[in-house]
Order: sequence, then C-alpha cells, then structure tokens
Amino acid sequence: MAAGPSPSPPPALPHEPKTDAPLDDAVLGTRPVWFDEGGPTETTAYARDALHHGHTLKGPAVLHQYDTTVVVPPGWQARVNARRNVWVER
Repeated sequence: MAAGPSPSPPPALPHEPKTDAPLDDAVLGTRPVWFDEGGPTETTAYARDALHHGHTLKGPAVLHQYDTTVVVPPGWQARVNARRNVWVER
C-alpha cells in the first residue's frame, strides 16, 4: 500500500501591527442611507483599504471596497483585527 502525502503545516498568515493612523484618514465623506422607514440617516463612508488593525468605528457606517460593500447599522460597531478582517458586532 502506498503512503499518501504527508501533512504539511498551515501557512503562516501575516499579522499587521496596530496602526497609529487616524481613522479620519479612511473617511470618504457622508451620504444619506436608509436603515428603516424613518427616512435616510446621514452615514459616514470609509475606504476599506485605508482601515487597519486597531481601527474601531461605530455605526451607522458604510465601508467601500473594490469588490464589496460592508454596512454597519446604527447601534453596531466594526473593528479591524491583526489580519485586517472587519468584525461587525452589536
């Protein structure tokens, strides 16, 4: 019986150090966004590629990225971890 491939360790994923850049560097501006029937809410828009480890923002917010848009509703918050993932939490 032939032996199968030997398991290899998972690749090391990069960890970004916490940023000193102000969150304001990622702000694109504001725009009206509808979250409920009460009408539009003035909402801050951010450039996703300008958000780094340690940035935290409160909703309402919209994060614009070349291939997706992340919505952070009012009462929620988003944070960027060391792997530059965005966590949206209530």
